[in-house]
Amino acid sequence: MEGANIDTYPVIAFDKIFSGYEEATPIFFEKGNFRFDLESDVPFDLLFIYESATRILIYPGDSINILIHSDKTLTFSGDRTEENQNIQAFLELFEPIDQNYSELRKIGFKQSQEDFLNTVDSLKSQSNKLLDLFIDTHEIDNVDITTWLNNHILTSYYSFLIGYINANSSSKLEKVKEALDTKFPIDKEGFINNHALNRFKYEYLYEKILEEIIDEVNEDNYHAQLLNAICNFKNDDLMRQLFFIEIVSPQLGANNVALLEEFMEAKDSIITDPYLNSKLESMYKEVKSRIVIAQTREGVFISDSLKSTKSLIDSILIQNRGKVIYLDLWATWCRPCQQEFKNQESFKKALEGKNVQFIYICASSSDISAWKATVDQYDLDGINIYFNEAQFEEFKENYNFSGFPTYLLFDKYGNLDTENFHWRPSLPKTLEKLNSML
Repeated sequence: MEGANIDTYPVIAFDKIFSGYEEATPIFFEKGNFRFDLESDVPFDLLFIYESATRILIYPGDSINILIHSDKTLTFSGDRTEENQNIQAFLELFEPIDQNYSELRKIGFKQSQEDFLNTVDSLKSQSNKLLDLFIDTHEIDNVDITTWLNNHILTSYYSFLIGYINANSSSKLEKVKEALDTKFPIDKEGFINNHALNRFKYEYLYEKILEEIIDEVNEDNYHAQLLNAICNFKNDDLMRQLFFIEIVSPQLGANNVALLEEFMEAKDSIITDPYLNSKLESMYKEVKSRIVIAQTREGVFISDSLKSTKSLIDSILIQNRGKVIYLDLWATWCRPCQQEFKNQESFKKALEGKNVQFIYICASSSDISAWKATVDQYDLDGINIYFNEAQFEEFKENYNFSGFPTYLLFDKYGNLDTENFHWRPSLPKTLEKLNSML
């Protein structure tokens, strides 16, 4: 995906069945031009964010060109042009109904069940009429597009049913719950609406499944309890498979196989769809292999046997006096952290041969084997440090920050630069900042 003629850069966000929510920043190849490189074996949609946000549909192998005009409108060329023009046209027509839904959020959740259902049913009816008219007027016979548009409508409707239930948890809500159970907007054809799919799946998951275990949640065994409830979920077979994947795939994404191995027997009986089963099995084998290989990786590894995090950092600063220190604080379960690791190749290449020392600190309940596997996966050359929770808390107190990823810069004399802690490898300003410190 490429775009041109802009002074600032866009961001894309997407939800995929196996990787969950991700954000990506572009690769720049000259001023005003950018490129996103995405991988997928199925069609999916993404949110293109620049000033405002809009949905874009892509297929494996597509090359989509986007021209951003001075008035912030978009023009498409290349693959999937007609499909995306139709989506943009419909979203513009749907905007007044979207605004009505937004108004409903302010006042509708305080209505009685009957009044609320009348309101949302009316909006759903208006949406369906608008869609039918749009399909006829534009002579759309593409099944993928009609599926996408229909599921976009249904997602708004079902999300507001769930919103009403969440806002009125102490009330009797049989009628709204009955409406929620009337039809699941989830089938294999609907996978193309990956954002809608994940939004509905996530909200419905926590509405239907969590209520079964809410009185007995043990934080130390939270995911296992959730999976046990999912294994007993009988309402919809495909939904149950997606729920299962929703819980185990982030663990695999963090190079942790323990949870899936605990439920491997259940997985074999629950994940019956060939595509879902093959994909999950492939992910598991890849991570399992990575964990084994990572144990023999050479490099500087410091685990939680150390006592004082301050003395450790002080000693590293002394040993690297004369170098700029780029310290990356991350966690194995942090998706933005991993996305930045993917962006680091050109960043580190630009600094090759210069006096920069990279330090990677993994912290906050990350599994040690997953830590080393992630280091190997993204080839994090430098000093790799693992902090247990107590050490991480001490480290946070010493440097006064929170959240992942966080980046600390120390100058050639060991002084911390406190301008900000958001020097991501993907941002052009980070390279400029480091070069100014050399």
